[in-house]
Amino acid sequence: MADRYEINHSGEIVVGESALCADQTKMLQDLFSQYGWSCTEEGKEGSCHKLRLEHSSCDSRTINVYSGTIRNESRNAYEKKIQLGTASDPRKKSKKDTIILGIYVFNANDTFKDAIFVGYPVDERINYDTNPSIRGTFVNKILIQAKTTGFVYDEEHNSVGFRSDFIYYYLSNYYNIHYENNIIPKMDDTVAADLTDPKDQKERFKIWMSSQLKANGEPYSANTIASYIGQMERGYTEFEKYHNYESVFQIQNAEDLKEYTDYLFNADGFDAFNEKAGNKACSNGFVKYGQFLAEEESVSSELVFDTSVTSDKARNRIIFGAPGTGKSFTINRERKELLGDDNETDYERVTFHPDYSYANFVGTYKPVPFIDRDGKDAITYEYVPGPFMRVYVNALKSGRTESPKPYLLIIEEINRANVAAVFGDIFQLLDRDSQKVSEYPIQASEDIKKYLAKELGGEPDNYAKIKIPNNMFIWATMNSADQGVFPMDTAFKRRWDFTYIGINDNDADLNGKTVEVGSKVAQRVEWNKLRKAINDFLAKQKINEDKQLGPYFISRDIVVPEGSEIDKKRFAEVFKSKVIMYLFEDAAKQKRATLFEGCFQNSSRYSEICKEFDEHGIGIFNHDIVLAADPEDTAGPLAGTMPENE
Repeated sequence: MADRYEINHSGEIVVGESALCADQTKMLQDLFSQYGWSCTEEGKEGSCHKLRLEHSSCDSRTINVYSGTIRNESRNAYEKKIQLGTASDPRKKSKKDTIILGIYVFNANDTFKDAIFVGYPVDERINYDTNPSIRGTFVNKILIQAKTTGFVYDEEHNSVGFRSDFIYYYLSNYYNIHYENNIIPKMDDTVAADLTDPKDQKERFKIWMSSQLKANGEPYSANTIASYIGQMERGYTEFEKYHNYESVFQIQNAEDLKEYTDYLFNADGFDAFNEKAGNKACSNGFVKYGQFLAEEESVSSELVFDTSVTSDKARNRIIFGAPGTGKSFTINRERKELLGDDNETDYERVTFHPDYSYANFVGTYKPVPFIDRDGKDAITYEYVPGPFMRVYVNALKSGRTESPKPYLLIIEEINRANVAAVFGDIFQLLDRDSQKVSEYPIQASEDIKKYLAKELGGEPDNYAKIKIPNNMFIWATMNSADQGVFPMDTAFKRRWDFTYIGINDNDADLNGKTVEVGSKVAQRVEWNKLRKAINDFLAKQKINEDKQLGPYFISRDIVVPEGSEIDKKRFAEVFKSKVIMYLFEDAAKQKRATLFEGCFQNSSRYSEICKEFDEHGIGIFNHDIVLAADPEDTAGPLAGTMPENE
C-alpha cells in the first residue's frame, strides 16, 4: 500500500496520518494577533470568519477569511486539499478584503507557530456552492518549501505557502499576487522531497510492464518494453522537458504526466517523430507509464485488512457465565493487556438492550443542525456512524500506517438484543480466515461507501466490498441467566470463541473477607462461604449453575475491602436489594419456602424476609445453608447496627 506523507515539526517529510486543526477560530485569532495587531471575530458564516483587525497605531481593517484544514487527497500520497463547505460563497464578496486560507498542522493541537498556511485565490470558475475540493497543495512542493524558506509562490496553482510570521506580508500583497500577476518569491520547480530515484522508477515501470497483457492476451516482450522506454527517453530529450527534470522518470505523478503529454502529443514535430520510432512506441510508452502511475496512486485509497498486528487473543470472543463471575472485569483486564494500561482511546464500549438496532450499532442517516447561508439555524441529514463503524474506521486508518495498532469494540450484555437484527449483514464478516481477516466480504451500502470515502479518502466505489481487518477485535459479555434475553442461533454462535467463567473462578480475593450481620442474633460470616453454601443448596434443588451467585454478584469494591472486614451497613443494604431480591424473584422463585425456611410463614413476602435478615442475619436461610456457611456467633446483639424496624 502506498504511504501518506506529512511534514513534521522539524521540517522533515515523514509517513503519517493527516491531522485536522482542532480549533480554526482560535488558530486565526492567534495568527492575526501579531506585531501589535489585535484580532476580533465579528461574525461567522460557515467557514467564513469576519475578522476585525486593529493596530496599536490606530490602523484598522475588516477582512473575510475562508479557512479550511489542509488534509489528504486520495489521488496522490503527497497531495492535499481543502474544502470550505457550502454555507458561504467567496465569489459574492469583495476580493479586496477576502482571502482563502488553508491550515496545515502535523498534530491536531498545534499552535499557529507550528502550522503552515496556504493562500488561495477566489476563482470565479469554481462553483463553491457544491463544496468542491481545492487541490494542488503538495507536501513535497509548496508545503515543505514554505516550512523551510518561510514564504513561497506556486505559479502553477496560483497559491502561496508561508509560515505564521509572514501573515501580514501576505495580507499586504495577496491581491497583487493572485489577481495582478505581481509574482514574488516563486517556488523552485525542484521537488523538495526525496522521490524515487529515476533509475529505480524506470526499473519498477519495466517490471510492471512485464506483468501486463496486450489486447490479444499476449504479454509484452522484452524488446517491446525496451523500445517503449527508449523512445520515451528519446522523445523527452528531443522536446521541451517538464519543469527542467533531467529524466522523464522524475515525473512520478499521473496528473503531472498528463500535463506533460498534453503538451508533448501536440508539440510541433511530435507526430513525425512518433511515426519514425515505429509502432508509435513513444506515445504508447507514455500511455502505459500513465496507467502505471495511476495504478500506483490508486493504492492509496485501498483498504488494508491483513495488517502486521499479531495477538494470541481471539478476534471475536464472548465471555459468559453466571451473574457476578467477573465477566466485565475479565474483559477490562485483558483490554489493558491488548491495548496498554493507559490506553483509553483505542476502544469503545456499548451495552445492548432490547431496543438496540442496526442503525444504532453500525450507523444511519440522522438529522443534524447546521447554520445555513443566511446564518440561520437549519437541519440537514448526515450519516452518523455507530460504535462498530467508528472502531472499524479507526482500525482501517491505523492499518494504513507503518505501525498499525489493535482496536477493540466491547459489547456488554450481547444477548439482551436481537443480535441477528443488530448485526445484519455485518454478521457475514465475523467469519475470519487464518490471517484473522473476514473470510467473506460484503457489499457495502451506498451510505457506508460514502462515509468511508469521507473518512479514508478516495471515491465511494473504492469501498464497494469490505472486510473486518485483523487489527479489529470484538469482545462481548453474555449472561444467559437474565430474564428476557434473546436466543442466539447456531450460525451466529459458531463465529465466536466462547470463554466460560465458572461459578468459583476468580474468587481468591474473597477469602478471609468477613462481615457482621444480624441485630438480634449477631453473626460474623465470610461472604464467599455464604455464597458457596447458597449455590450448593440451589444445585441440590436442580437449579442450573448460570442461575447461581458469582463471587462478585455483590460489587467488588464492597466485598474486597482493603482489610479483612466488610462494611456491614453497605453489605446489608446491597444483600437485601440484590441477593435476596434475585433469589426471591428469579433464581429460587419456585423454592422460596425451602430456601427461606428460617423465616417460617414469612418466606413468601420479600419485605418480611428483609426484616428478618436485619434481625437474624443468615438465619433466614435453610438450615443446610447456615451450617455450610459456618457463621461465628458474636456476644449478643451488635452495637451500632441497624434498628430492628429498619
